[in-house]
Amino acid sequence: VSKILNNKKYPRSIKRLFEIKLKKHNLFTTDNLDKCLAYLKCYLSYDFWLLGHEKMLEPELEFNIKTDKLSIKGFLDRSALFRHEDGSLYVKIIDLKTQKQLFSEQEMANSTQALSYLLAVKTLYPELDLLKSTVDFIMVAHNKKQTFQLKDMQQYYDFIARMENYQSKIDSFTEENIKDNLAYNKGFLRDGTFGGILMCGKGVTRPGELKADGTPKYYCPYKFPFSFYVLVDDKGKIIERSNHKLEEKNGLTLERRYFSGCCAHNDVPLSNGKTEEDFL
Repeated sequence: VSKILNNKKYPRSIKRLFEIKLKKHNLFTTDNLDKCLAYLKCYLSYDFWLLGHEKMLEPELEFNIKTDKLSIKGFLDRSALFRHEDGSLYVKIIDLKTQKQLFSEQEMANSTQALSYLLAVKTLYPELDLLKSTVDFIMVAHNKKQTFQLKDMQQYYDFIARMENYQSKIDSFTEENIKDNLAYNKGFLRDGTFGGILMCGKGVTRPGELKADGTPKYYCPYKFPFSFYVLVDDKGKIIERSNHKLEEKNGLTLERRYFSGCCAHNDVPLSNGKTEEDFL
């Protein structure tokens, strides 16, 4: 471990192990090997065991918060409860990130993801002291840690109010709302973060397009037309949806439907004459 962390040297046996595993899955490239070694160094650099905890919570802890005004679902990579010297209970949360970009200061200042995590643990443990609690985003590709901590409780209450407002908008969402706020129409964001037109898939002109190294290019899954299958009940309500053919079930009708692609890129009506419910 000290050789890896201090001298930045990796034992030949470790390199060989990664090579074998990558080749087994037809993923071996020099770049992928370097990524594996960088990830290993990151894993050895941080306290993923959350030493000194009072209670370690379940890894990949799933949360599903539902109230009359709010619904949030997600997972906590690693988290543990700690007891402060004043007797208060607080949580430390670790979230592994493999993305290429670090979060901007603006994103970290009011992180929706971090606030959602704190809300989840607060729901489970109402006595939690949120001001002492932290969320560490471990940016594996950079071997860096970005930490979120509440400035004050008002920030937390504002977050809940904001999420309830979003939920209200989602519950009354229509096709016209989608057209009014397309990522394509936002252009490139001034702060350089991943958003706006970049979310569409910059320069991708056809589905399945590959990079020079043979890996798939990123693009929004709703950018291009595609067909899909649904099972509907006798009232026309969609019970199940899949991009692959479904097995017919008792009392349900199997239908093949077509999505004409995002109207910002295909110059077609969003749902090709169908209601937005057909494509949820």
